Amino acid sequence: MAFKSDSKPTQSNADENGPVLLAAAGAVSPVNELNALNRAALCRTAAIMHVQRNDVVKPEGAHRWLMYLVEGTLSLHNGKDEVGQITSRSAEALQPLFRDKTAYQSVRTSSVARIVKFGREQLDILLREQQKNAIHVVDVE
Repeated sequence: MAFKSDSKPTQSNADENGPVLLAAAGAVSPVNELNALNRAALCRTAAIMHVQRNDVVKPEGAHRWLMYLVEGTLSLHNGKDEVGQITSRSAEALQPLFRDKTAYQSVRTSSVARIVKFGREQLDILLREQQKNAIHVVDVE
C-alpha cells in the first residue's frame, strides 16, 4: 500500500484540511449521526490520505478506520477482477470503504484521490456517549 498520508497534520495543514474533514463528517454515514460538537472532536483526530493513480488500498490496513472517498475515483477489485467503481460525491462514497469485505478485496485508484479516515473506536465512543446523554421527550396528553 503506497500512499502519502497526512495522518499527523501540522497546524497549517490541519487548517487547510479542516473544511474538507467537517464537510465529509456531515455527509457520511454513520459519522453524520454525531452532533456538531462530537463531529468536530472526531475531525481533530481524522486524517486525509492523498493517494496517487494506480495505488492499491487493502482492508487489512483499514481495520482501525472508517474510510471514505472525498475526491477522485476508485475501482473495486475481487482478486484481479474489477467488480465496480466508486466516484466521489456518489451514494457509494457516503458509505465506508470495506464495509462489506466479501464484495471486494481491494480498491485501486483510477486517478489521484483523497480518502478521509475517521477513527472507528473514537466514533463508537462518541456515539455511545451521545446516546447516553440524549434526552427522550414523549408528548403525553
